[in-house]
Amino acid sequence: MSEYNKTILTNAGIDLARRANKGAATFQLTRGVSSTENLSEKTIEELQNLTQLPSVQQSVILSDVAGTTDNPDTVIGIRMTFDNQNLKTGYNVHTVGVYAKEPGKDEILYGVATAKTPEYIPDFGEQMLFKFDFLMYLVIGRADKVTVEVSPDDVYRKRDTYNKTEIDAKVSDAVSKLNDKDAEILKNLNDYKQENKTYHQNLEQQLDTKADKSAVNQQLETKADKSTTYTKDEVDNRILPKADKSYVDGELSKKADKATTYTKDEVNSKIAGQIKSVNGHRADSNGEVTLPKLKAKTLIAYDVSNKKPTYDETAGFDGNGNFSRWPVDQWVVSQLAEAINAKLPIEEGPANADLLMNAGNKIVYWHGNGDAVKNLPPMNNKNYFFAVKLFDTNWGSVTVIDQDGGYWINTANGNVWTGWRSVVTNEHLKKLKFVKQSLDQSGNIFQDTKFVTQEADGTFKINIFDSDWTANKVAWLLKNTSSYDIGANTNLNDIKAPGLYHCSGASNIANVPAGEDSWFNMVVNSDNWNGSQALYATNHNQLYIRTWNSTAFTAWRRVINDSDYNNLLPLSGGNMAKGSWITWNGSGANESKDGNIGGLQWNGATDNIKIFGDNNASDNLDLAIQLGDDNSNHISIRDKDGTERAAITADGQFTGRVDWNNINKKPNIATKDDLKVNVVRGFNVAEKENTGATVENLNNPQLVDQQALLPFADDINSIKGQGSYRHTEAVDLNTFTGRSNQVSTYILTNMNNKNYPVSAVNPKLNDPRGTLIVFNFDNNAKTQLWIPVGVSGLELGFAWRYWEGNNPPAWKIYYDTIYALSSSNNALRADVTDLQQRVDYSNPKANYTGTTVNINDLKSTGIYRFSNCTIQNGPYKNANSHWIYLKTTAFDANTIYQTIYEGDNMYGRKCANGSWGQWRRYLTEAI
Repeated sequence: MSEYNKTILTNAGIDLARRANKGAATFQLTRGVSSTENLSEKTIEELQNLTQLPSVQQSVILSDVAGTTDNPDTVIGIRMTFDNQNLKTGYNVHTVGVYAKEPGKDEILYGVATAKTPEYIPDFGEQMLFKFDFLMYLVIGRADKVTVEVSPDDVYRKRDTYNKTEIDAKVSDAVSKLNDKDAEILKNLNDYKQENKTYHQNLEQQLDTKADKSAVNQQLETKADKSTTYTKDEVDNRILPKADKSYVDGELSKKADKATTYTKDEVNSKIAGQIKSVNGHRADSNGEVTLPKLKAKTLIAYDVSNKKPTYDETAGFDGNGNFSRWPVDQWVVSQLAEAINAKLPIEEGPANADLLMNAGNKIVYWHGNGDAVKNLPPMNNKNYFFAVKLFDTNWGSVTVIDQDGGYWINTANGNVWTGWRSVVTNEHLKKLKFVKQSLDQSGNIFQDTKFVTQEADGTFKINIFDSDWTANKVAWLLKNTSSYDIGANTNLNDIKAPGLYHCSGASNIANVPAGEDSWFNMVVNSDNWNGSQALYATNHNQLYIRTWNSTAFTAWRRVINDSDYNNLLPLSGGNMAKGSWITWNGSGANESKDGNIGGLQWNGATDNIKIFGDNNASDNLDLAIQLGDDNSNHISIRDKDGTERAAITADGQFTGRVDWNNINKKPNIATKDDLKVNVVRGFNVAEKENTGATVENLNNPQLVDQQALLPFADDINSIKGQGSYRHTEAVDLNTFTGRSNQVSTYILTNMNNKNYPVSAVNPKLNDPRGTLIVFNFDNNAKTQLWIPVGVSGLELGFAWRYWEGNNPPAWKIYYDTIYALSSSNNALRADVTDLQQRVDYSNPKANYTGTTVNINDLKSTGIYRFSNCTIQNGPYKNANSHWIYLKTTAFDANTIYQTIYEGDNMYGRKCANGSWGQWRRYLTEAI
């Protein structure tokens, strides 16, 4: 499967795009080229310095504009198609380039794309057409400053005479393959771009509203200055009273000089009585002779069956010498007679006839009595039908036209009949139904049912382009789930393109959330104006989000997770952690008097108790305990049994006792400030030991024993892949099954590790180093996810496996899965190409023009097109040039059929065991 790097603009292309973006330039993308020059090892700077692409093999026009980008104002997709038509030598497409041109300037190399794995275009030696479609995305500055020379898309025309059973089988097989491929594409397709029809239409509409500046200037140069010229009306008004000299001279030349001519009256007077007669018809007193009208008895119709003629005896010449009828030459009548004599006789067939019996060449019909005829085809209505019977020595054919408009044909070679075959017509094709599982515009699955429709040019089409959004949805999904690495010195404010981003400890990363390091994953979703970033801090297992608009970014906000929820007090009650606080904030001003700013309240038995903070004076906040609504309740102090030992009543009285001696005298014991304790203020998680201790007052810290931190350290190490989870020695991946009921991460850095994934497609991509993540469900069910490093990490992707028990299975490798999918797609493409060459007259198996061809050699199934060719071993007596289609059908290893279509004529023959039979011409007369 071929694969290409992203497009690199040349320095000239970058300059042109910048000027177009500022509105200072317009240009046209003119053509695409393919090259055998391998530039994949060149640096970006070296590619940008290119001015011409060396070793160019083919130059093609841009066959489409694919508006599939999210930024159509600045980025467009163009498609170019390279085929092997008349290609004498195959080649590898190592580099593809596109050229551009500004008005009045030379063409420049605009951008290039180099191959990771080049596509191979074979030669045309075997007459097999191969097409390589290449989709390139280009930054063009501003779309309204760019035009693209495009050609119309190919139009596929499908016509054939397969029978209904063959067509049903082929359509069913194609639908099955397409459905299977749809499922695979939705799951695994990694790099596919779809044209955006709406963008292309909008682009054309925008371009239609713009005028070419150079063309406008040329038109202005053809215009005259009104201040120095007359308008057409002004000129007409000035010359209208004037006579044209040539017209006057011409009119005068038609006049005779009166002095040297006679008038008509003078001539008539002189010749009156001078002419005696013309052919016996005498002149009148004025000398005029009236001649009789010439007539002819003319045959105007003939009843052939009754041999009865019809004549017009009044036909004759008018005064201008024109005959009133159209005479017919005897030679034409002779031709009509020959045509009538060659016509097949038509007769009514008997009820008990044998349809395949040789009874001479004729047309036979059965009018309601045909159901008893022997050897009928399997048609529905057997009472009414026509049969055209053509026989010769040892061969013949019978064609039946039934009452439902169906055609059936049976041919004989010797005494062997081929059997009845139904001829597929346009009406049969219109009944074909195509059913496919599709996605609508909202992404919902539905059953898409389409029927064959006939176009204005006679071709047939099944249109699912306007209803099926599968490719559009897959293209969007793949585009917005691409993964990118974040390198050192990156500012996260600069990452606005949609996609998945990963940072693996790169240095100097700006604008990360406060307190987080540079180990994180980030998801970006955006359009031209605003967007969002979601950052997953892998070391701290925290999620942060922020957004931006055209003005600025918002601050990072941490999303609360299960740990946060576990620390919240539920409405049903619960325990709060030691040292927890509930804070109510009033006004910050010193002189504020907010009163009750928040607290606790208990309601019951039509009474209540309140404890709240009371801001009742400037710089003063009291803790208030407010008892009930009728001063009947009090603050009760009780022992473990619930017995009240003391109370503070609503009027402020205390009912308990006071140890006044202890209040008046200092107890002879150490105070809280005298008690000291060693406090651990740092801890090395990887080494599981403290990094220093301090001596502090007992009432200052909350004490935690060092042993209590060890499980925390072990859990952190299992997530970060450090400490005992980072291995520099050689290890066996089969032995790393993790901790039961947990997810464990291992970083393995040794080149001699064992049982790591090895690609069956490209073993060179494998690397024994990488990150191993183990999901241990219950110490029995386990899943390993392997993410390699180096070139393997870049190209191979990831691998995974799942097992239960103690025997790990083989790895499943993402790269191999995608490769297998590509192979399946190529196989399907080959099948579709082969099917087209069998049924598509616009895409024949071979084209021949202006040459001599021996069609005995054309034995492979398919359609062949001949233009101005001399045909050897054809149905022709003379070596003249012909424009024909030849259809060859290899029935089996020993039997081949050939049919020639030439205008209204059709010929056929059969090859049996290597010996070609005689050509037969099929009936072409309309019935």
